[in-house]
Amino acid sequence: ATFVERHITLDRAMWGSDQAASVEPGGLTRLVRDIRTIEASLGDGVKKVYESELGPMKKLRRVTGVVAEAEIAAAAGEPVTV
Repeated sequence: ATFVERHITLDRAMWGSDQAASVEPGGLTRLVRDIRTIEASLGDGVKKVYESELGPMKKLRRVTGVVAEAEIAAAAGEPVTV
């Protein structure tokens, strides 16, 4: 979201149609803090690989098992033998 709209009040117990659904000053402070945390966690959209991730990444990318270099016959309804 680009904008967040919240009604604020000094006391939610006050009379009025918006008071109960509004946020008090402390709640507004927490809302802004949490929005800033979310913004930081989203990052800049660029994937960065950190030094500590290289070892596990190499392990996970190691191919184990059978790899097909051509279309698998089972896709055409034929039995596959290995």
